Amino acid sequence: LQIIGNKAFYQTNIQKIEIPNNVKEIRENAFSQCHNLQSVEFSEKSKLQFIGDFAFANAKIQTIVIPSHVRSIGKSAFQYCINLQTVEIPDDSELNFIGYSAFCSTKINKLRIPDYLNNKNSDNFLLGMSSLDSIEISPFNKHYTYLDNGILLYRENSENIVYDSLIYADKKVENITIPPYIKEIGSSSFQECSVKNVEFAEDSQCEKIGQHAFKSSQIEKIIIPAQVKIIESYAFYNCKKLQSVDFPEDSKLFSISDNAFCGTSIKEISFPSKVQIIGVQSFSGCKQLQSIEFSEQSELISICDYAFVSSTIKQIVIPSKVKQICGFAFSCCAYLESVEFLDNSECCIIGN
Repeated sequence: LQIIGNKAFYQTNIQKIEIPNNVKEIRENAFSQCHNLQSVEFSEKSKLQFIGDFAFANAKIQTIVIPSHVRSIGKSAFQYCINLQTVEIPDDSELNFIGYSAFCSTKINKLRIPDYLNNKNSDNFLLGMSSLDSIEISPFNKHYTYLDNGILLYRENSENIVYDSLIYADKKVENITIPPYIKEIGSSSFQECSVKNVEFAEDSQCEKIGQHAFKSSQIEKIIIPAQVKIIESYAFYNCKKLQSVDFPEDSKLFSISDNAFCGTSIKEISFPSKVQIIGVQSFSGCKQLQSIEFSEQSELISICDYAFVSSTIKQIVIPSKVKQICGFAFSCCAYLESVEFLDNSECCIIGN
């Protein structure tokens, strides 16, 4: 036996399983929803190389030893294994990839990053590990480093001098200063964190704030660094305590993606002149948002669907270069009394 196929034992009443030595692949959902599965064992001679997406999701295992030849653990492979406290990765592990939220909603409090792990452009594999308080990195791994202030940094090219991506922050950290050499705040890196204050150095090189980066965190205010060009979808979604978002005059920001600030408590916002797109529902549900301002040099082209739904703005001046205001962009803005288009307006589409 070399392969345990998709959903091979899905939703069965298995309580214990010993995986044969010759099995090389455990595929998607193979043991998913086995709510009575408490023990999964591999021998030291295991040839297993691949653990698929959701392979053991919702099992009741308390500990797992990852065989040394495993190279890939798929997304959500152990998600919702709520009794899982220990995952052991041996010193000679060949593991080089861990998928998105692989250990989400487990009780694991310590994780070792082995020699070869290098999640290139992957979504956050540490997402949802609310009990995690210790990260150990193999001295032979040149892609990750863990700083004393509780943030995990990454570099794709091990020959680079600096680690330029921030990919994880300790959930208990309340105040954080982002090193100036960080170019990217990675996907879900601060999601559901206790962080209240985030500061960037004046010479920050940060160019991107990734998807879900601060989603549902306790952040209260932020100054977006001048070099940031894009704020990706859901970056500050449901940050209910976020009241202040500021941009420097020389901001290079050109895109605010879908749902980026949806459900926040922002009271006013002045958009940088280079912003061209305000994404779908990007400020939807911002019920305290009373003031929206654009500069005379605004390069804004599109206000997307539902962008400002249910805000409390009273008036707005549409920048001259805006070509389209999409469907429901200002729907349910009960206090909106004045919408002004400039004489040189290029707007040609106003949606439903």
